[in-house]
Amino acid sequence: MKRLVVCAAFALSGCASSIPAVTTLAQLPSAPCAKAVDVTWYGPSLDDDRQLLSHGCESVSAPIVVARRRDLSRLPASPHVIHVVSWNMHEGRGDLDRLIATLPSPFVLLIQEAVPAITDLARAHDLYAAYVPSMPNGRGRPARYADRGNAIVSSLPLDHPAAIELPWVYQRRVAVMATVGDTRVVCVHLDNRPGRKRQAEALAAFLRTVRAPRVIVGGDLNTWFGAGEETVSALDAVVPRVRACGDAPTFRFGRRLDYIFTSIPAAAKCEVMTDTFGSDHHPVALALF
Repeated sequence: MKRLVVCAAFALSGCASSIPAVTTLAQLPSAPCAKAVDVTWYGPSLDDDRQLLSHGCESVSAPIVVARRRDLSRLPASPHVIHVVSWNMHEGRGDLDRLIATLPSPFVLLIQEAVPAITDLARAHDLYAAYVPSMPNGRGRPARYADRGNAIVSSLPLDHPAAIELPWVYQRRVAVMATVGDTRVVCVHLDNRPGRKRQAEALAAFLRTVRAPRVIVGGDLNTWFGAGEETVSALDAVVPRVRACGDAPTFRFGRRLDYIFTSIPAAAKCEVMTDTFGSDHHPVALALF
């Protein structure tokens, strides 16, 4: 009874909830489900989150990691320019093959709403890839389109692939992370409900613990109210948002949902591409010098 009175008195300060203000994401002692064993897993340890996230893991396919076959001995160890593109490919409907054809090398693609079939395309182009599904992609679809999640596709080697389960809001959301040279890259797709702020804050706190000289984060943050949302500022406080990418819409109704963040202080050129490549989102393309 005493605790109820105290909590009532301080309800506005959040006493009524036992959930911490920012959910901690830590390395999991084991994969969240039996088939998710090819990557390192991070996520929340709170019982409510874990039960929902682990159940969701059982409903999708296994992560897929692709290594290219070509001899890399002639590639420069540290390219002077790297092209980074963040793109939501609309439940796998976008024409990734055509987008790749427009990109100068080396490049790193951070893809949201990717499907398992993109790893077949990566093999066909002799590229590296890491795909981690988040959720089913609708009924009646063939196996290579049956779930969707986040992926990194790169012309440069991807090392240490990892999955980062975000706190549960309305759907299971799993970011994917890998190392490219001395740079840690993260692809993320936040929930389209107001609770996405909790996901952004948890990811930002996790990124503070990442030990890498350079970090790049790209993704669809579902910011229906634009870059002024706390969802954006939470990540911006840890890995700066690339202002050179501007504020042009990346989605219909004039919405800006897609962003790139980086700790790299070098000069950058960034644009929202005019072509959607068959998706409902425009890619955001960054050149780092």
